[in-house]
Amino acid sequence: GDPDAFRFRFARRPFDACYLIVYDDEVVGFIHLSGGEIGLRIARRHHRRGFGRAAVLQLMELHPRKFWACIDVGNAASLALFRSLGFEISQHKVTHG
Repeated sequence: GDPDAFRFRFARRPFDACYLIVYDDEVVGFIHLSGGEIGLRIARRHHRRGFGRAAVLQLMELHPRKFWACIDVGNAASLALFRSLGFEISQHKVTHG
């Protein structure tokens, strides 16, 4: 899509922290933190390459607190990722800490 439209949508959210995930000079995704909620998006062609895991671990190290993520129940890969990092399913959220 249009990079300026993306920046506009992105800038309107109240994040405590927001990081681009860059590999070999290419943006492969982003991760953000709002309160304790983690949001993560990785470009489809970069799925299953460890970028999400590395980003979540680094975010948790930089911003220690209780975390959660709202993940669609049909997103098995994201659920598996967050479970593997010690998150638990709780009231339709995955929580850590």
